[in-house]
Amino acid sequence: GITYHIYPIKNSFYGGGVTVTGLITGTDLLTQLKGKPLGRRVLISTDMLRREERDFLDSISLEEAEKTLGVSIIPVISDGGELCDAMLGADESHAAPGLSGETEFNKYNPPRKRG
Repeated sequence: GITYHIYPIKNSFYGGGVTVTGLITGTDLLTQLKGKPLGRRVLISTDMLRREERDFLDSISLEEAEKTLGVSIIPVISDGGELCDAMLGADESHAAPGLSGETEFNKYNPPRKRG
């Protein structure tokens, strides 16, 4: 019951031949997503944001991008499990990776209730 759209973002800032996720700018993201059906949120790779910060290489903040697009933007670690959690809505926080305190096993295998 999940509907999603995948939109490739071309790197206009550094040139169309550049295909590195970490070099996508906020301007490219906003320009290419504006007017498209986005649903309730947009998932992006955490690699698109400056390390330890919440902005893109061109200094557009994550909050500014959310306001412009009118949806939440969720940075997701480049990991299949994290992407599944984000797609299913299991974690919509903007918490930095590794701060949850959960082990990977416990995250995907919650403790059984004894009864």
